[in-house]
Amino acid sequence: MALADYKAVEGHATALRGISRADEFLNFRRDEEYQFQARVFQRSATRLAEAARGKNADAVLLSYLDLSASCVRCHQTFRAGKID
Repeated sequence: MALADYKAVEGHATALRGISRADEFLNFRRDEEYQFQARVFQRSATRLAEAARGKNADAVLLSYLDLSASCVRCHQTFRAGKID
C-alpha cells in the first residue's frame, strides 16, 4: 500500500477472498456466527480489491483497516471462547 502498488494489493485481496470461500475455511465451523464473520471478511476483501482497482489510496487504506478489523473481531470472538 505504501508503494501504491495497486495491482499487488488487488491481487492479494482477491486471493484472500478466494481463500475465505474455500471449503476448508467455510467448514471450519458451521455455526451462524462463524458464517457471518466469514461473510464480513469476504465483503471487506472485495472492497479492498475494488479500491485498489480504482487506485484510490484513501479507500485502499480504509478498506485494509476494515479487513484487518474483521480478522481481529473474529479471532476475539472464537479464541476467547465467546462462542462454543
